[in-house]
Amino acid sequence: MFLPSLFVVSWSSKRMKASLLLGIVLLASQEVHVLSQPPGGIEGLPDVIGQEACLDLVFMFDISCSVSEANQLKAVEFSKRLIEEIRMREKPEGFSVKLAAALFEGDVNNAFYLNAANSRAEMLELLDTLPELIESTSIQCDTMTQEGVKALYETYFTEANGDRKQLYRDQELYQNVAIFFTDARTHPRKYALDGRALDKYLKRAAEARITNYVVLLDNNRTEEDANGNEVTKPPLDHLKITDNEPKRLFDIRTGKDVEAEVTKLAKTLNEEYVCQTSVDRACADITFAFDVSCSIDKDIKELYRYVASQTYNELINSAGDILVSAIVFDVTSRSQFYFDTYGNREVNISKIDNALRNLALEEVKCRTITEKLFDEVNRKHLGKHGDRDDIQNILVLFYDGMTSPLRRRKETIAKALELKKNGVDIHLVRLENNRGKDGDEEFQEIASPDRLFPLESGNALTDENKDAVVLELFDKLRLYACEDQV
Repeated sequence: MFLPSLFVVSWSSKRMKASLLLGIVLLASQEVHVLSQPPGGIEGLPDVIGQEACLDLVFMFDISCSVSEANQLKAVEFSKRLIEEIRMREKPEGFSVKLAAALFEGDVNNAFYLNAANSRAEMLELLDTLPELIESTSIQCDTMTQEGVKALYETYFTEANGDRKQLYRDQELYQNVAIFFTDARTHPRKYALDGRALDKYLKRAAEARITNYVVLLDNNRTEEDANGNEVTKPPLDHLKITDNEPKRLFDIRTGKDVEAEVTKLAKTLNEEYVCQTSVDRACADITFAFDVSCSIDKDIKELYRYVASQTYNELINSAGDILVSAIVFDVTSRSQFYFDTYGNREVNISKIDNALRNLALEEVKCRTITEKLFDEVNRKHLGKHGDRDDIQNILVLFYDGMTSPLRRRKETIAKALELKKNGVDIHLVRLENNRGKDGDEEFQEIASPDRLFPLESGNALTDENKDAVVLELFDKLRLYACEDQV
């Protein structure tokens, strides 16, 4: 058991007392699992690229006097574990998940808005500030749930505070989701009666396309049951808040398995709010071209082989209609396979992947006559060997930008321009030249607009950024729509 993960770092004696109390509460039940540490792996990389969640998410924390401070902190810890488990990553248009948080009781007290954090790490840092904010907030013994609901559409899900309103087929690309951590007992009760404020504000929230979830917390008050026994007051408003949807209700009250509820809620969000691209299905005929000259080290060749294979597999996994061919080049250009080499794509995915992973990467001679690559594409891959007339042609070029001999650079650039005029988009992945030479002139002239990689993760392909480059390529390549979608 890793006890430190249960405690919130504290700077005041009051907060330390509350943090220790949280640890005791979580340990008191044998059924409650220890909240684990963040999962390992690459930051922002989901299990299947393209299967990350796209959300504008607001946490609403009930800090009224009917919820103990220990349970308030328990809710904060739960929210942090949830952020660790939601699939999210950086996309070309921004981070796939945005987070805001607020405290509510008699009033709504802002913690941070949707535009405050731009990564999972920043979200967790902001959530770490909540215990201090909870301690410093003066509270009333009211639970104005309706005010929390109202704040969603009036304050939090607004463009001024970071809400994203992009639509695709009348559906928001970043859907609005609120999670209420609460005992679900609005007080005074008059606001929660049928047809009163809570109902009215929930209706307006639904009209604003906001979906509400509830994570139930213990109420610290008791009442007598029918047998005269003292029992904890039960929740009353959870069904209203969740619109009677059982899959939107979660429970971390005493005796419940906290970690299981984290996993279940994360799974729900990951499955319900998978990112929708503005293209349902990508169609492209892609030629991968690899610089195998002696100015490219062996470990870099292994990296670009990995990137090509991973990018292909992720496009196929996302239901893309993709055909692939491959070329290696140095002093000559040598086609490795064509679009029709392996026949029907659906039954030969593994063969294509194996071919990409086992390319012949040995150089013939220590020269890079890059113009011959573009000739090879024009002569043998455009309009031939299974190339489709109605599908976009793309050249994904792994290259250090150094024609050799250098006096042929003009011919290289001219041939690249000719290829682009023929309708081919060139995606260029920069490689490190092992003689320390700078290929930026060719990079800028050869690559199509906004198609020079890595986009933001470095100047050239490295072991550290190889997965980021896969993500960047995937995001660009899946934007090529099939003709029936245009």
